[in-house]
Amino acid sequence: MAIYHLSAKVHSRSAGASSVAAAAYRSGELLTDQHTDETHDYTRRGGVEQTEIQAPEGAPEWAQDREQLWNAVEAAERRKDAQVAREVEVALPVELPKEQQRELARGFIQRQFVERGMVADVAYHDGGGHNPHAHVLLTTRRLGPEGFGGKEREWNRKELLGEWREAWARDTNQALERAGQLERIDHRSLAEQHQEALRNGQHAKAERLDREPEPHYGKAAWLAVRTGQPNERTERGAEVQKINQGYAAERERGRRWIRQYQQEIERLVRQAAERVRNLGRNLGRDFGFDR
Repeated sequence: MAIYHLSAKVHSRSAGASSVAAAAYRSGELLTDQHTDETHDYTRRGGVEQTEIQAPEGAPEWAQDREQLWNAVEAAERRKDAQVAREVEVALPVELPKEQQRELARGFIQRQFVERGMVADVAYHDGGGHNPHAHVLLTTRRLGPEGFGGKEREWNRKELLGEWREAWARDTNQALERAGQLERIDHRSLAEQHQEALRNGQHAKAERLDREPEPHYGKAAWLAVRTGQPNERTERGAEVQKINQGYAAERERGRRWIRQYQQEIERLVRQAAERVRNLGRNLGRDFGFDR
């Protein structure tokens, strides 16, 4: 079934991050960071199916070269605690063929990031067939024909992240509808969706939503699942599944109790109706109404 996942984080030098290293890892390539003179080789990494760079109109040609792009990013930053990149990760709907998944992602990236002036370095990962997703590494400065401009602090707004989350759900659902798929995703929390279903009298839907959200599995988590070597995320996932199974079992016990209660009420109603009929017949005989 289609799942909703959009997460965002910032890569900062204060945490030891390098945008060149991040780009090399996500693309599965060998890139040299001219700022630190380090070479990052991830050419043996598996799971990377396709990479591409989306840049604003009029961007310099070097923006299409991954190594030049991210070295230019590093060169534009002077502070030791500089934010060198932003990363957005989205889960792609398994109901769509790969090319339609990528068309969906490209349109979203173009509208939400590139048209604002960001360069987007995109890596499509397969996730072992269970979890197709895209890593979108974004510049924190606007790129124009003359190069990078000043920092865009507006891109750090919490409200903007909310807009991206909502836009991804909307774009995905439109793509699913065009493909004739019935599945839909929702960017809101399960609790918010549960309350809405209750308000609308959709009790069956509310029941399905009355559960703990399960953690999103990345490559390491899926590898741990396949090899039987649990880690913190898979253990949390197993714990949440157990909690949700407990909720489901409790709801099923409640449904069985309700069915038994309804059956007992129906039996008592039938019994009362039969007594009323018998009483009527007896009264008829006593008063001669049956003659």
